[in-house]
Amino acid sequence: MMLYPNMTSPHDIAQWLQEGILAAKAGQVEQARYRLLDVVERDQTNEAAWFWLYQVFDRQEDKRVCLENLIVINPPQRLGQAGIAKL
Repeated sequence: MMLYPNMTSPHDIAQWLQEGILAAKAGQVEQARYRLLDVVERDQTNEAAWFWLYQVFDRQEDKRVCLENLIVINPPQRLGQAGIAKL
C-alpha cells in the first residue's frame, strides 16, 4: 500500500538517471533529456545528471546552466570550469 503516491523514492531517481544515461549513450537525446530533467527536478545536486544533461543539450544557454550547476555542486569540477571558459 502506497501512502504517498506522488513521492519520489531515491530508487526512482537512480532508475531515471540510469535510463537517461543509457538513452544518451544510445543517441536518444530527447529521451535522455526527459529522464535527466526528471532527476534534476527532484535532486538538484545530482552531479551525474547535470553532467549528462550537458552532453545532450544543444543550446549554449542550456549547457551553461549545466556547467554552472556542476561548479556549485563540486567547485573543483574541472569540466565545469573549462566548459564555462569555452562558452
